[in-house]
Amino acid sequence: MSGIVQRRVKDRTLPVPSLSAASVSLFELSRQLHLDLNERAIAASFLDVISNLFPRRILGVRVLDPRLFQGIRGYNKGGEYHPDAFQTLLVNTAELTRAQLKTPLKYCSLITESEEWLPPFSPACTGFSILLTAKGELFGALDVGFPLGREVSASEQDLFEPFANILALSLSSLFVSQRLSSALDDYGAICNGTQNLVVSLNNSLQINSCNHRFAEVAGRSRSSLVGTDFREIIPEGIRPAISNLLSDLATGMPLPTSLSFPLMGNDRSFEWNIAGKNAKRMLLTASPPQPTAENSDQ
Repeated sequence: MSGIVQRRVKDRTLPVPSLSAASVSLFELSRQLHLDLNERAIAASFLDVISNLFPRRILGVRVLDPRLFQGIRGYNKGGEYHPDAFQTLLVNTAELTRAQLKTPLKYCSLITESEEWLPPFSPACTGFSILLTAKGELFGALDVGFPLGREVSASEQDLFEPFANILALSLSSLFVSQRLSSALDDYGAICNGTQNLVVSLNNSLQINSCNHRFAEVAGRSRSSLVGTDFREIIPEGIRPAISNLLSDLATGMPLPTSLSFPLMGNDRSFEWNIAGKNAKRMLLTASPPQPTAENSDQ
């Protein structure tokens, strides 16, 4: 069992890697993960490495994109995730405070604060989860489970932290690349000189991009609108109802292909059409409101 240090207390703890073995694996992992081009490949490479370093544990990675919140995906080795593990990500309140996340989580139903660790695996086990955070954003969790009857050493979680950090940075780079691709896809619709209002939203209803006409009607610059929650520029009186409709639409609920509502500071409603929708974003367009007969006579 080369590179593995046997640290046992009455044969109830599991082996951990030596410092030299962990250092070599960290280096190789940081190189490999940046070569992988998709989420599944990154997770598979990561789990292959740490399962060799930390044998006889149940290991898993749950991933979410903090800008999209389109669902939790899971990749595991040595056990199976319980179906409930993909409903919500339980986040320790103290750990969440330490992470100093900049991503607004208040609209995300996939995040639940909890003071206790609940096993995400089936069958039941003891263990812990480490948040995957990078650059102020949350990308998921590294889950580590131990068979019942095995002890979790106090330092075990510390040993996994450097590996979790490398995984989080790799996911961060992947998602930045995907967002850039999405922005380029929207470029033609945004910059075609149309007089219509055009805005692209991600699945957490933040503005990815918009055209000059939309910014003009919203009364703000395009640069200040990017990253803003679209619901913040909907009048407060109708905001809850429209927010619910947009949230349902973002999560794939069957709804009408158009919605009618004004923007903050505008008395007239716009007829918003769902010009495009995929798993990551939706494109809304609206024609300028036509003058009423009364106004056109003046």
